[in-house]
Amino acid sequence: KQQDRQGEAKHTAAMGHKAKKSTKKFVAKHLKDTIKMRKQRQAKAKRFNKRRRKDAEDEDAPAHPREQKNKKQQEGEQQEQEEEAKQQEKEKKTKLAPLGQDPEFDTDDEEALYSGGEEGSDDVDEKSGSDEDYGDMPLHDDTEAKPEAIEGDPSLTETREEVAQHRKELEELKKSDPDFFEYLSKKDPQLLGFSETAGAGSEDEDEEGKKKTDLETVTITADLVEQWAEAARKHSLHALRLLTRAFHNGCHLSDDKKDKEKFTPKKFIIPNSAVFDKLMTSGLSTIPSVLLEILDVPSQPMSAATYHAQQQQVTVGRIGSHKKWPLCRPVAKLFLASVIHLLGTLTNGTMLAYTLMQVETAVPLLGLFQAASKQLLKSALQQWAASEDPSVQLAGFAVIYRMAISLPHPFLDVSLKAAYLTFVRHVKYVSVASLPRVQFLLNSIVELFSIDPACSYQHAFVYVQQLALHLRNTLQQHLSKKDAAKTVHNWQYVCGLRAWVELLCGAAGRQEPLRHLVFPVAQLLLGLLELQGGSPLLLPERIHCLRLLVQLSESTGAFVNPVPFCLEALRMAGVGHRPKANASAKSINWLASLAIPKAVVGSRVLCEGTVSQVHDIMLQFFALHSCSVAFPELAMPAVLFLRRLKKELSSGSSEPNGVKKGTPMPRQLTQLLEKLEENMAEVTRQRAVVDFGPQELDKAASFMLRQKEEKSTPLMQSWLKVRQHREVVEKQLLESQLAEDSKKKRGKKDKKMVKKEEDDDDLSESESDLGEADADEVPEGDAGGGEAKEEEPKRKRPGQKHPPKTKQPPRKMQKRRGK
Repeated sequence: KQQDRQGEAKHTAAMGHKAKKSTKKFVAKHLKDTIKMRKQRQAKAKRFNKRRRKDAEDEDAPAHPREQKNKKQQEGEQQEQEEEAKQQEKEKKTKLAPLGQDPEFDTDDEEALYSGGEEGSDDVDEKSGSDEDYGDMPLHDDTEAKPEAIEGDPSLTETREEVAQHRKELEELKKSDPDFFEYLSKKDPQLLGFSETAGAGSEDEDEEGKKKTDLETVTITADLVEQWAEAARKHSLHALRLLTRAFHNGCHLSDDKKDKEKFTPKKFIIPNSAVFDKLMTSGLSTIPSVLLEILDVPSQPMSAATYHAQQQQVTVGRIGSHKKWPLCRPVAKLFLASVIHLLGTLTNGTMLAYTLMQVETAVPLLGLFQAASKQLLKSALQQWAASEDPSVQLAGFAVIYRMAISLPHPFLDVSLKAAYLTFVRHVKYVSVASLPRVQFLLNSIVELFSIDPACSYQHAFVYVQQLALHLRNTLQQHLSKKDAAKTVHNWQYVCGLRAWVELLCGAAGRQEPLRHLVFPVAQLLLGLLELQGGSPLLLPERIHCLRLLVQLSESTGAFVNPVPFCLEALRMAGVGHRPKANASAKSINWLASLAIPKAVVGSRVLCEGTVSQVHDIMLQFFALHSCSVAFPELAMPAVLFLRRLKKELSSGSSEPNGVKKGTPMPRQLTQLLEKLEENMAEVTRQRAVVDFGPQELDKAASFMLRQKEEKSTPLMQSWLKVRQHREVVEKQLLESQLAEDSKKKRGKKDKKMVKKEEDDDDLSESESDLGEADADEVPEGDAGGGEAKEEEPKRKRPGQKHPPKTKQPPRKMQKRRGK
């Protein structure tokens, strides 16, 4: 057996050795074959490259078939890429940004608009008030620091010359203000006890001195704040720094402990609210005005008439090159950071308005802090558009307007874009109470876009195009998609159109760049009227569009005829038909509504309101053209319509919803028909005497010029009376609606209080009933007890929806009675 085992082992060893030899041979052969094939491929490629070079030298030689295939593939790929790019551009055009969003940005992120300035600009954020940025600067030095020392190292080293100059200033301070000098000698004796070798100390001693001053704290008083303010008004930079740091501490007083530890210095303690008020008012009124005086900057705001884009750049350069700017820069930076933080935390309207009014004086300094200017613009826009206090709105707009005029290019572009987008976002819902706020926002937009018409035209063109694209998509999709019309039939779209109409009707709209937008805006209004169709539910929106058309035509001189849409509105309102008898409809507020409920359709309220609105619009339009040579032809369609309507009403109708025979036409339409016929007769009589033809436009423009200047035509006189009456009625309507809204709010509060009292009474009664049931544990039908009386159902209390439920006795009592 041992011999057999040894023989098997020798056999397996011999076989393994053979297998190893065979694999080595295979690998070596395979390597030779691969090297040979690689050499063949390389030689083939060399021959192919030589052939390509020859073909490239000979232009007439045909290209290689492989090359032809490659060229076709490349051309096909290029065509596909171009088609994809075109498709992406089409998708971008069709995929519109919402009305409250800039078309240049894909998302509704405001950071793209309010992002920081260029590289190298001074970013003012919350950290700019920290000790790392400001604390190393000596608070007791009034000397002029060199710009190189500030740019390289924030700490300023005292030299012998600076010490000598500092001593002179202290001596002057002792003569001019001895009380303040005594206060400094008591509070900070190290400031006065210096020597000329103060700058030669070691670095360790300086660090120890810094640690000691960091640990010191000062309790602020009203007298101390007043002393700082008086010294700062005398251009003392030391007092100005102290006041600024104390003001910064007060702005962060309501922050969390973690934020305080990061961003506020620990040198000042504010003991009570009186000191806090004194500190805040003194800081806001003193710091910006003193900085402007030190830097020789005029505090008078520029006017829009003298606005020029390069003038602001010159002002900013003059401030930056001032010899005292290196010392004033940290103070201005800390003050702006504190004010921006303060505007985000204040809730009192009076304090907000006061803060914004004082910040307006510091606007010229913002040209050197681009990030701070955009952050302040964001805060001012929020207060301007969202605040319910008119004084806060006015102060916020004053800051925005001053920044747009005073800061260099391109800040005007940023302010125009941000103001329009903020306006559109905050007019999503309009009510009677918000009408004054919306009108103020509209007037503000017109004022901002009137600063520079050339710059305003670029932004106005973009946003008018955005409105046009929304209208085009709605016209294409309103039949296939139910909710497609909602992108147009809303307050944001109507208020956007109204803003551009108000701008074009102003003085800036008559100038050359903006005047080109009159036709597109008129086309948008006409397209919106056509999109409404014959639906009576959108009659208020139709009235808004017709008023804007007449206003645009009156101010710009462009001829836009709203009469066909007015006559169609009369038919939609049911003029000439019998109103619904059981229609319980309330009065319609035409100023604060875009649609009406279905219950109002066909009612007398809708008919009378539409007649009144259409009468005013048609009277205003015809009074505008009452002195035209072509007035008889212009007014003839309306006259024929009114005559036909009068005939139908007088003769009656056989239809089930028709009016009875002898029904008079509405009084306002009758008066309008009489005035039109009277004016037509007057124009016809004057036209019969003229000696010019239709081709002589200059003479035609001077036709009835005297009557036009005197406004003596029948239609003009009637329109003046109606306009005065309408202004009074609208004012009374707004006041009554506001009074009703306030009463409703008070009524809701009273109802809540009554409901709470009733719930408390019910709870006390149920507890008393439960106590009586526990005391009287007598079984039903017992001797002497008589029959059990049925409990009377409890009645409803006034203002209660359901009667109170009877309180059931507990289960233990029910078991006892059962036993």
